Amino acid sequence: PGIYRSVQFAVFEASYTFMEGTFASEMTLPVLQGLQPRVIIGGLISSTSRAIIETPLEYAKVRRQTGQTWSIRHVYEVEGKCFLSLESIPKG
Repeated sequence: PGIYRSVQFAVFEASYTFMEGTFASEMTLPVLQGLQPRVIIGGLISSTSRAIIETPLEYAKVRRQTGQTWSIRHVYEVEGKCFLSLESIPKG
């Protein structure tokens, strides 16, 4: 669990720093009380990286705890379906 958070914060910091001097650091979002877009973008990138790392480990752990077999090729199957379902949410 600790390594997941470490990776998440490291990726956030790297993303945040990488966007220094770009539109994402020079503009603010008044609706969000001056929050810079790089904070939101960094959060999306870091949370995605954590999910990519954590998913196979948690999948294997839960399957083993419940006495079920597991296969590495099925690890991202559910997560992929979740991402696809988010794309189908009506915009606007």
